[in-house]
Formats: sequence, structure tokens, C-alpha cells
Amino acid sequence: MTKIIITGGSGFIGTNIMIRLLELGYSNLLNIDLHPPIIEEHNNYYHKVDLKSIDELTEIFSKFKPSLVIHLAARTDLKGKNIEDYNDNTLALENLCKILSTNSFVERVIFTSTTLVCKAGYIPKSENDYCPTTAYGCSKVEGEKIINKYAAILPSFCLIRPTSIWGPYFKEPYKNFFDMVISEKFIRVGKKSCAKTYGYIGNSVNQILSLLFQKELNHNQKVYYIGDNPPYNIDDWSIQIAALSGAKKPIKVPFFMLKCAAFLGDFLSKLGIKFPLTSFRLNNITTSNIMNCSSAIRNNKWNNIPLDAAILETLSWLKANRNKDE
Repeated sequence: MTKIIITGGSGFIGTNIMIRLLELGYSNLLNIDLHPPIIEEHNNYYHKVDLKSIDELTEIFSKFKPSLVIHLAARTDLKGKNIEDYNDNTLALENLCKILSTNSFVERVIFTSTTLVCKAGYIPKSENDYCPTTAYGCSKVEGEKIINKYAAILPSFCLIRPTSIWGPYFKEPYKNFFDMVISEKFIRVGKKSCAKTYGYIGNSVNQILSLLFQKELNHNQKVYYIGDNPPYNIDDWSIQIAALSGAKKPIKVPFFMLKCAAFLGDFLSKLGIKFPLTSFRLNNITTSNIMNCSSAIRNNKWNNIPLDAAILETLSWLKANRNKDE
């Protein structure tokens, strides 16, 4: 039977990959993560491992002997001040590459990076063209360089850069976005609104698994952007979510008012007070960021899930999750 290790299988994307693999009949799975699963049934496939410990990692690989590996484990927040704060993204990855390069039983690996290896709005000229603006992005650049260093002795692999992924089991910032639209607190930015490449988690998981299972893919292409096509405008998206949830259409306010609110948010954040809008967040929602996901979409062996259906599935999950919390 196919044995699959998922590192970081307790996170947002990892949880959805576990769900999908079990749906497809794969039961010989192992989620290695520092954190326990968020779905109780997934505890049957979980083993606590610190990937920064090469001894722990070596032991689990030697015992389980996976033929396929999906590496998702990472620190993904933007709060770190320097690259050393993200050893989960560098040291852990180096350990994994060392083990993968010395074990013959692993046939195929998916490594996960991020679009933040480049700043928003920048279109890289090549797979190795980087311009990160955050410590997190720098750590992922270093991670890609580590993979390239071991590339010649690794099993068949590819590297994915997920775009802005959303859907069931998501957290900040897109769960907050949905909550604000549903509670009629979201404000549209009007003409300053931008278009972005987003990815519904159902489509993203199918793209990732297609890349994992299709070993005959062109080995000259190593980097795939994961997301949906076409990009969507966040104002239009909010209107669609509101209509499907029964909420009122989000209002639109003058941009200068949002700018003032963002400055207030910057001030409050320095005091440790959370505020829904900061200059960083405002810049993020007004800067177009379009990625070419055509390769991952073209290689997806499953049908694309339309946006309306994806929104309804997410609204259903939010409702069930809200009732559970209550």
C-alpha cells in the first residue's frame, strides 16, 4: 500500500489534505507535527515530531518508510523579526532534505514554499528570482535555496507556492474577512480595490495531490503556483459572499477614511491592541497580486470547484463551526 507522510498535517492545508486522502481511500498516512490534529479522528494518523531534531525525523522515516512525502510544516506568521525566528522553515527543511537524499524508499516529494518569496505585485522573471520584504519570506527563500542545493540527490520532487488560500478550517486573515462580510462589517474600498490570485482549499488540495501522484510530469518545471483562475476582485468577492449568506451588500467608503483608520490601526498595534485595519493590511488589499497558476490547474486530475460552490461550502463550515463553539 502507498505510504504517505504529511509534515504539518495539523495545519489548515494539511488538515484538508488528510481529509481528501482519506476520502480517496488512502489509509496508510502519517501526520508528523508538533501540534495535534484539529479533527479528532485524525489522531489515529498523528505522531508528534519536532522536525528540527534530525534524530526524531530519522527515526520516524526509518520506521514508517513512506513512498510519498508532502512537506507543509512551517512557521507562517509574519511576526518574526529575523530569519533565525523561522528555524522551523530552514533547519527543519535541511534535516528533511538530508534524510530524503539518503533513503531509497521515497519516490516523490512535494515541498511547500510561499508567494512571499517576492513582494506583492512583483512578477518574478525566473524560479530563482526573489525579492522578499518579510523575515518569513526570507526564510522561505532560504528554504528554496536549500532544496536547490540538494536537488541532484533528492527523489523526484516539485516545489509549490500556494497563493491566498481560503476555505474550511482556515484562520486569519480570510476567516476574519468572511466573518466581517457575514456580520455586515466589511467595507469596500471602491476604485482602489485590487485583483488577486486566490485559491479555494478544495481546488488547492486537488492540485497538490495531482502533482504528488503524477510522477511523469515534466521534470524541467520544479515550481508551481497553487490557486484558482481567473483572479478575483476582493470587493466583488465580498458582494458574492454577502449575497450567498443573506447579508447586506457591503458598503463603500472614501479611501481617505480607510487611510486614517489604517494609521489608527498602526498606532494601536504598537500598543499591543488589535485593530482590523493597518497600513500593511490596507496596502495588501489595494495591491494587485496575480500569479500564473495555469500549470497546476492544467495538471489537476479532478474537476474544478466553481466559486459559488466553494463559497457555499465555506459558509456551511462556518455555520457548523460557530454552532459547535456555542
